[in-house]
Amino acid sequence: PEPLADRSGKRLASFGKKPLAVFPWLPGADKEAHEFSNKDLAEAGGMLARLHHAAAKYAVRLPNRFGLVATAARWARIRAKARIPEAHRVELDAAVAELSRRPAPTGPSGVVHGDWFCDNLLFEGARITGVLDFEAAATDALAFDVATAVNALCWLPADPDRFRRPRVRALLEGYAMAEGPAPIDDSLAFWLRATALRFTVTRILDFRMRTSSLRVEKDYRDFLRRLRFWSRTT
Repeated sequence: PEPLADRSGKRLASFGKKPLAVFPWLPGADKEAHEFSNKDLAEAGGMLARLHHAAAKYAVRLPNRFGLVATAARWARIRAKARIPEAHRVELDAAVAELSRRPAPTGPSGVVHGDWFCDNLLFEGARITGVLDFEAAATDALAFDVATAVNALCWLPADPDRFRRPRVRALLEGYAMAEGPAPIDDSLAFWLRATALRFTVTRILDFRMRTSSLRVEKDYRDFLRRLRFWSRTT
């Protein structure tokens, strides 16, 4: 839906030096990622494909401040001050170096949501009724978004397999069934590692180097484990 206008007709305001828009209330509720059934994951993949199609003609290019180049620069800026074990610092150094050396796979680019997490998807029954939080939207490889969705929604924190094949397959098949334009092939492995690295680094910055009583703590090690998983299996 379109953002609501204030009394002067403006749809965009500012709050705390950040842009602010107010939208009409949407029906539905979010759920934890581990609660997603395979049908839910297919619905999430299909909705992501529809978003990619809907934004295909958006001509404005928005640099991805959470893309791989930006992530490498962010890590270089904070690595010395990051309050993490030295072994983790060395591990992240190696991941940044390896991913930066390799050319990114070719494929279609366009508008990516950038934050396809469970709390940004509203469900009513088996249907997604709303997608929230476009604050990280940017222009990048569309596979970046697909990989983010896999890392965010398919991980099982208490399961030794972590990424069960049927869960990953359900999301990717949902994307493909909706004719999503991003390639679903071996090139996705690069983006699975790159997006796991992205959230590892931003969580170190946001939750190990900054303090706030208004936020729920998010452990960077959750995504470091994902990075390790994909480094072993891809």
